[in-house]
Amino acid sequence: QTFLSGGMFKSIPWLAAEVSARLLEVAPRTSSALLSAEPAAGAVTLARAAIALSHLSRRPFILGIGAGGAENTVPYGVEFDRPVAKLEEALQIIRLCFESLGPVDFEGRFYRLDRAILDVAPGRGGQPEIWVAAHGPRMLRLTGLYGDGWYPTLPMTPDEYRQSLESVRTVASEQG
Repeated sequence: QTFLSGGMFKSIPWLAAEVSARLLEVAPRTSSALLSAEPAAGAVTLARAAIALSHLSRRPFILGIGAGGAENTVPYGVEFDRPVAKLEEALQIIRLCFESLGPVDFEGRFYRLDRAILDVAPGRGGQPEIWVAAHGPRMLRLTGLYGDGWYPTLPMTPDEYRQSLESVRTVASEQG
């Protein structure tokens, strides 16, 4: 089962509670879940929510993330500027959080962490996976660098799909 909450949301605990309730309703059949949100919600908070939800899933929880659009930020008072650059920093932070309980330091252009502690270990589903919604060259590169999976975001021909997937795979293999 996949549960999606698009756009901005007002409260990570509210979203976690909603997803948790739905997961518990279908727990015997649940293998994974998807949390989708804008990086502006806070990279550490997203990482913490994904890890917390990994306790309810039998397989790795899937954190779906993308650069989003102005319609998902501007109405909430969050400027839509440099979305791909902000997303890249958010992905770096989320990876750091997934790989260590902390303390975590990060000095970026948009985000800064000073000995931040995640304090939540992955649950029975294991470490969450990051799936990146991507289409353009910069986003496909980010998918290869930080993603465990790719969500194609626009309709494309089989040849365009093959080329995009090859781009993701090339970056991922170069990264190791």
